[in-house]
Amino acid sequence: MQEQLSRKKFIAKCTGYAGAFIGGALLLNSCKSDESKPDDASVKSGEQPKSMVQPENCNDLSSLSAEEVDKRTKLGYVDHSPSPDMRCEICKLYLPPAEGAKCGGCSLFQGPVDIGASCTYFAPLDA
Repeated sequence: MQEQLSRKKFIAKCTGYAGAFIGGALLLNSCKSDESKPDDASVKSGEQPKSMVQPENCNDLSSLSAEEVDKRTKLGYVDHSPSPDMRCEICKLYLPPAEGAKCGGCSLFQGPVDIGASCTYFAPLDA
């Protein structure tokens, strides 16, 4: 006959297994190499990562891959917002231009973003 576990022992075992599982996942995740992070030298010098280097013309997508251009299209990016209340300039996801640059960026996709542009994922800034 099998011994029946008490509720207290069952919860203790489940908690232990969950802790071991989460700890193992965190350990494995910390060992993962992330090549997309900029190296410390470029961050200290104030240099932007390659994906953030902006051209003079915010419509110049020549440095982007076809995937990134497609992503912009799927997100409904347009150069000029149809509504003045939905401009990239007042969106939470907008990344302001670096000093001396004309174009900003977006946390959803790579490439240059004009301050007057818009997309379907507009998120207004908190007041």
